[in-house]
Amino acid sequence: MKVQRASIETKIAKLSSEFGEQMAARWYTPEQLALVPRLASGKNKGKMKGIIEWKKVVVGGWQRSKNGGVGGVQRPGTRDVALVWTERDCGMTRERRFESYGRVEDQIASDKRRAEETAAILA
Repeated sequence: MKVQRASIETKIAKLSSEFGEQMAARWYTPEQLALVPRLASGKNKGKMKGIIEWKKVVVGGWQRSKNGGVGGVQRPGTRDVALVWTERDCGMTRERRFESYGRVEDQIASDKRRAEETAAILA
């Protein structure tokens, strides 16, 4: 019996590009994007600093778990979005990641649904 394996690509875009800004705006709220540092000089002055990184499932199928677990079925689409930038602090450079676990609209709808379920249980 053959198993169809998922084909997953990791993609990146600069936040200073138009596409990168649009992608970030789709996945993060304006309040979250305000936390990302801005470029101070050059042709992209005032634009966000860093990259947006995401995984795209090109062909759906089975994917093994990385840590020895069972694994699971992956459906086509975009997932695991993160804003990544570097910061200098006390002479040390460190990478900062701001993960998103789904579209903001989906998170808000999920939070509202949980609040309604909790209110129904407590009533």
